[in-house]
Amino acid sequence: MSTVEVAVVVAAGAVGAHFLLCAVPHVLTRAQLAGDPKAGMVVFVEPIRWLSVPWGLGQTTSGLRRAGFAGEVVHWKWHSWWRGWLVLPALMHRAFLEKQARRLAAFIERHRADHPDRPIYLMGYSCGGFLTVRALELLPEGVTVNAAAVLAGAFGPKRDLTDAC
Repeated sequence: MSTVEVAVVVAAGAVGAHFLLCAVPHVLTRAQLAGDPKAGMVVFVEPIRWLSVPWGLGQTTSGLRRAGFAGEVVHWKWHSWWRGWLVLPALMHRAFLEKQARRLAAFIERHRADHPDRPIYLMGYSCGGFLTVRALELLPEGVTVNAAAVLAGAFGPKRDLTDAC
């Protein structure tokens, strides 16, 4: 084998190992997502899946379970895997972010209409925090969530959050 062929095999193996290491925690987390819908729903708005990893999902879900939350956890995916690999396409495309925030707001509105008594909690991490805040701003009058948490929100410190409350 030539040096180039060895390099290609090593690179292919590294990419394969990366995807396997990313898939295993995600598969293990899936079992923790299911819960009693009557106990409420946490919508975890993911950050950018840099290198296709759903950062924070496993830790957040297991933390919610350890804290006694028995409801369902919805993993809110808002971008494709290639946007996560490249990062900047997910961050720099303002119209795309706005579209995803509107999609999240519409989901909340539908869920609230279908299940008016069930608690809805939003949790956004990094750029998912920006989408969480923006979706809250877009909710129609009278449509509410029970609580929202933004972890390391990807928005400016002087952003006025009044419309999201």
